[in-house]
Amino acid sequence: MKGIYTLSIVTIIFLILFLSVFFSIGYPEILKNNFTKTICDITRKWNIPSYCCYKECNICENAPSNASNCGSLLNNWNSIDPMTCNNNCPSNDDSSLCKDGYRCCAETCYQTCSNSGSSSSSSSCSTRCDCVSWVWDVKCKIICPFCYTIIIEVKYNTSQGIKMSNITNYFGQDKEASENYMNKYSPITPTQCFYDPKNISNAFFNIDYTVKTWVIVGITIFFLFVCLVSFTIYLSSKYIPPTQHWINIIICPWFGTVIPIILISVSHAPNVNTNALYTISLILIIICWANVPNIEWEKRIKNNHKSFFIVIGSFVIPLLIFELPPIYTEDSRPIYIENLEYITEESESSNIN
Repeated sequence: MKGIYTLSIVTIIFLILFLSVFFSIGYPEILKNNFTKTICDITRKWNIPSYCCYKECNICENAPSNASNCGSLLNNWNSIDPMTCNNNCPSNDDSSLCKDGYRCCAETCYQTCSNSGSSSSSSSCSTRCDCVSWVWDVKCKIICPFCYTIIIEVKYNTSQGIKMSNITNYFGQDKEASENYMNKYSPITPTQCFYDPKNISNAFFNIDYTVKTWVIVGITIFFLFVCLVSFTIYLSSKYIPPTQHWINIIICPWFGTVIPIILISVSHAPNVNTNALYTISLILIIICWANVPNIEWEKRIKNNHKSFFIVIGSFVIPLLIFELPPIYTEDSRPIYIENLEYITEESESSNIN
């Protein structure tokens, strides 16, 4: 029973981790599936530099007594506008030195053991570490590079009329990436964008997945999946007679229930063919769960594959015939296109001719 308790705790931990990661960074991207396509006219754009200061404490020695507190100096310098600071800008001289409190510089570690019984094998050991060198106010240095934020003002047509909004992207210290992004969008050429129908002030150029986000979500769901499958296998081997049908008990809950639920959830994500995922989900549900009665039928008709082929011929093939055409349907979300001035002028000139 100790194994099942350990597995249960590990499963709960990964479940909490997955739910936390998914709803914090994954689910907001899925919600963008309801955003409406439109055409954005770029009116203005800015590349705004700012200080993104951080501290370095590489030397374990006491800071000067007149040095500022690192936290206060960091907050103060990060709030300075590099365009207007003049003589009050952050510098790399002694004014960037600060003190950051107690720091252990070196420690020594040793192991202590105690016997909990008559046998030597029952002794328990632990490692303890003591600090042998320290400083009371470690000396640090505040370093302040430039970071870049691109703000693009756009005008677009919505179901409620024309709307003005700002699309903002932060690039950190990557000046080249910020300039490339800014040059990508020209006031001369309108570009496709999206807005939130629930809050039309929220506009985006791109609503696709971010790779980093879904790699993190995928890692957490993989470990959760391994734990849940292990849990299912353990219960199957514990409480189900060891026959050839135990595989049905494992496959059907996962491929007939869990995976279809995941596919249906993914169907709400951006740029996903909903009908295709619904079709795959239905096929998995029908194949898996319709084959479960074979466990009892085999005892009577001595043919555990009969129902499987009946399901294929009676349900799966007709389902494919009726569902394949909708699989290739295109995205039907409405597009609100603004009547831009240059389009109007071009159409008027064509009418004159």
